[in-house]
Amino acid sequence: LDTSSDNSGSDGDKVITACVKDRAGNVGKGTSSIGLDRKNPGGTLVLAGGSSHTRSTSIEVSVTNADSDVAQMAISSLAITCATASTVGFNPRTLFALSGIDGEKTVNVCLKDRAGRSTLLSGTIVLDTTAPAGSLTIARADGSAGDFTSARSVNISGSGNEAIVYALANEGLDCSSATYGSTFSTTFSGVAFDLFDQDGLRTVKA
Repeated sequence: LDTSSDNSGSDGDKVITACVKDRAGNVGKGTSSIGLDRKNPGGTLVLAGGSSHTRSTSIEVSVTNADSDVAQMAISSLAITCATASTVGFNPRTLFALSGIDGEKTVNVCLKDRAGRSTLLSGTIVLDTTAPAGSLTIARADGSAGDFTSARSVNISGSGNEAIVYALANEGLDCSSATYGSTFSTTFSGVAFDLFDQDGLRTVKA
């Protein structure tokens, strides 16, 4: 009985047929199929929706464009060997907890397909749970010094302890719903701003 089989050609379902004959000349025939997969599984790793920074220690880990035969996965913030990693069923979107202090974090994901082949995907994201700090200065629009102004229009300058975007408002400001600028910088200066149209001590918040 010749049990060899030609697995050349493209990957996919392969059918093996066997014929057997006994001493009396009776012939029997049987078939069986198996999937041939010689390609490592593929996919794209996305952390926190594609953000470069996060303030939450719990982020969404997504694998997009994963091959249809991906069956298992493993996630770790440490170095991981896919061949020996403990895996769970593949989930294209799952929550993962970042550990340790603020800073750049690496997330490693192993994908394993039904043939047992595996691929390692890695990505980085910066964990930043500390609110920025800085200072704010109000100056007369004409640049002259003084603690009082006769005009509503003033110039605002400020600085932060890290690259920031800013929002300005008279008196009260809800930072969670404020409209921020789009350019990150550690400083800003000469921003024209109109105070409330009422004499007295005025407060500008950023």
